[in-house]
Amino acid sequence: MKIVRLVAPVLAFVAFAFPASRALEKQPASDYHARRVALGNALHGGVAILFAAEEPVLDFDPYRQNSDFYYLTGWNEPGAALLIMGPANEPERPGQAAHSRNYKEILFLPTRNLRMEVYTGAKMDAATPGVTKATGVDNVERGDDAAYAGDIAALVGMSEVLGEVLTRRALERIGDPSSIRAYGKAALIGMNGDLEHGAALIHPRLGMAMRATLRRGKVLIPGNAKVGVAGAPIDLVFGPLDEAWDLDAADTLTVSVPDAPRPGEVLLLVGYTTGARPNARSKGPSQADVDALIASFD
Repeated sequence: MKIVRLVAPVLAFVAFAFPASRALEKQPASDYHARRVALGNALHGGVAILFAAEEPVLDFDPYRQNSDFYYLTGWNEPGAALLIMGPANEPERPGQAAHSRNYKEILFLPTRNLRMEVYTGAKMDAATPGVTKATGVDNVERGDDAAYAGDIAALVGMSEVLGEVLTRRALERIGDPSSIRAYGKAALIGMNGDLEHGAALIHPRLGMAMRATLRRGKVLIPGNAKVGVAGAPIDLVFGPLDEAWDLDAADTLTVSVPDAPRPGEVLLLVGYTTGARPNARSKGPSQADVDALIASFD
């Protein structure tokens, strides 16, 4: 089972597993929905992401859905992903309005391949009429497009949700977002994944969700991704939030979680700092200095 475990700046993360009793016996849609809602309530405002089993390597091997994915969805096709957002109620804090979020679930389905359906039979995607009723999931969205393959696009879409959730978790500890001076993001991909899974999570949309939640952030957010075994270290690189040449805010935090990521997991990190690195005293150029240097090239 592929799970994205969420790690806030203080390394609070969510992991989960549900039993897969009678996993491949089709049950009423209401049963699957009740299981998803129960999982959402158990997340305490967190987010869970699961992926369907991949196609078998050999054509003559039968396809068998991931038991946990089937237990929560009853969906027996490859290429899908499920996102569950737990309900949350957050009080007003300095610089941040009160925020509440209802339970939400999204099933991401791959776009139909009409040529392949000659051999596989007709499939459903997010554009199929009646797909919401057929799947029993509240929201069904497109899970890939011409720019992405397989589960990559689903990860890109999920990163928007994760950026908001993790930033709000950080603000629970930091308080006033105006005190934040630097930010960073990183992803460590388990050995069954590839580097682009991490890139899909941290590069296209995660940063925009972080900024939208903070209502700040003019400068590019440093991002770092790599593939590694459980317990492998990864550097969370911090860069200045609004002043690009605030070099005292530049820093690095090495993070290692002993049991993450497992081979089918991704460890996602979002971090913020409220001050300079310890004993910072290495002054650099100002924006005016850089502009003057660039102008001198003409």
